[in-house]
Amino acid sequence: MALMTVADAIVSSLVANKCQNVFGIPGVQIYELMDAFYKRSDQVKFISTRHEQGAAYMANGYAHITDDFGVAVVVPGPGLMNASAGIGTAYASTNSVLVISGQIAKELIGYSTGALHEVDNHETLVQQVTKWSHVLDNPDSLQIDIKNTFEHLKAGITLPVEIEIPEDVLGQKVDFDIPTKTEKSFPKIDSNKLDTIIEKFSKSKRPLLWVGAGNNKGKQLIHTLAEL
Repeated sequence: MALMTVADAIVSSLVANKCQNVFGIPGVQIYELMDAFYKRSDQVKFISTRHEQGAAYMANGYAHITDDFGVAVVVPGPGLMNASAGIGTAYASTNSVLVISGQIAKELIGYSTGALHEVDNHETLVQQVTKWSHVLDNPDSLQIDIKNTFEHLKAGITLPVEIEIPEDVLGQKVDFDIPTKTEKSFPKIDSNKLDTIIEKFSKSKRPLLWVGAGNNKGKQLIHTLAEL
């Protein structure tokens, strides 16, 4: 383990997962995160966009073209809301996009004090267009939170995942063990059901393949199946 800031731990985890490009807009709630990206700029490139919606769409496009995950970094409140259209497109396209949002100071959350970019129930802004979202507000649980983040991002159907970190938490020091790369994982197929499907296909005279979302990632296998 090594002592580092929460922001450094997040960026180090991105690097460990072979992230090379990040799209976003700097802002006061994520200054610590910007510093962390600067320290690792030889390994991960922060690409500043003109608008948060553009950042989310670029992350979605990156994920779609590379068949890997894209990353969008935004400020809280209006920044996250601006990004929601791109996040929704990634959800509809079953693309793996990690949205990293800032958040106001932990002690101010939920009190409607008029803090810059404050929005009540902030996490609910993107719950309808993400597979999983989580507030990383406890440095002591950062190790498991980061692990869960990448597991949700890479397991099963690929969909957007959102995490948000209060601005005062980003700069806190934590003992952190930089993780190894999280590999993609897929649910296991029930062999009995597979045998049944094969049997039905073999007996069909005019079989029809009805392929669901995400099929572009396995189109060659689908073509092979169709030509059997």
